[in-house]
Amino acid sequence: YDISLFHLEQALQLGLKAYLL
Repeated sequence: YDISLFHLEQALQLGLKAYLL
């Protein structure tokens, strides 16, 4: 399991939240 992919997904989710708010 690639940990960098997990961080990327997490950052993407946070970015999407910030974009929608």
